[in-house]
Amino acid sequence: MSDAPAAFISHASKDATLAQRLSASLESRGVRCWIAPRDVNPGQPYAEEIVRGVAGCASFILIATAEAIASRNVMNELEQAHRTNRAIYTVMVGQPKLTGEISYYIARLHWLESKDGGLEESAERLSEVLHGVRRWEAVAAPPSFGRRLRYAMPAFAGAMMAILVSLVLLAILALYAFHRVKHAIATDYTSLGWTKLHATETAADASVAVNGHIFLGDAGLPFSKIRLNVLGENRAGKTEALDLTPMLPKDTTGDAAISFGVPSGLEKLHTFLMIPASAGPFCVEQAFRFETGTLHESGQPQVKAIAQPDRCK
Repeated sequence: MSDAPAAFISHASKDATLAQRLSASLESRGVRCWIAPRDVNPGQPYAEEIVRGVAGCASFILIATAEAIASRNVMNELEQAHRTNRAIYTVMVGQPKLTGEISYYIARLHWLESKDGGLEESAERLSEVLHGVRRWEAVAAPPSFGRRLRYAMPAFAGAMMAILVSLVLLAILALYAFHRVKHAIATDYTSLGWTKLHATETAADASVAVNGHIFLGDAGLPFSKIRLNVLGENRAGKTEALDLTPMLPKDTTGDAAISFGVPSGLEKLHTFLMIPASAGPFCVEQAFRFETGTLHESGQPQVKAIAQPDRCK
């Protein structure tokens, strides 16, 4: 096991025992962890030590309990990991309500779920990912409409409140036809699909290599049904369009990796993912910007209904 830590474990102070168990399980599998207060240097400012710990690890593991989600310190650590582009691996313990702030960082990510607080299975999957044996998307649960409902819906206490919620749900089902419900699901981009792009500019006179990952949602469609276009824009407003559909695998579902080149000097990239969902064809548009030579997401994906499954505009 290397002396350099591979993963920063973020947890609420009340979950110290839980975090220590996960750390011990990972380190027994050859994954060195950074965990407070064990790895905090005595006499040093605590905040600086946390920043040092996050910066010194390539991966960030969030133990997401109800206490952690309510913790300001955990939120600060998560913001630091997001700002420094660390890989964020979430282990949900129980079924805590996601607040709007923490949901911004983790709702679109895959995560592991531990309903009873048992972390051995989570440690095994995390160690496989951190050792490069398996991909995180292959061992963790993807975003979905159902998952969003489970974790975003407030907890209701008491039998009377449960009855009231049931009556409200029945009223909604009576007011809206089944196709309306399917349409609401389809217009949520996590049920359709989205793209992630990463790129680094190499030289001012060279093309830029872009690596991407395409994720399909809950419909189970093969990539042969999907279309993907990219539109690049430079500072002068000149645009260049690329049809990346031929790069998509034909028979697989779920997710796929792609690589393509764009001219240097571009300021923005837009991806257009066209998906023929059951409620009609939809386009998921995402914006990316080049900043200090690196490609970053710019805002949330936008979903709109389209007239034809091969045209976003």
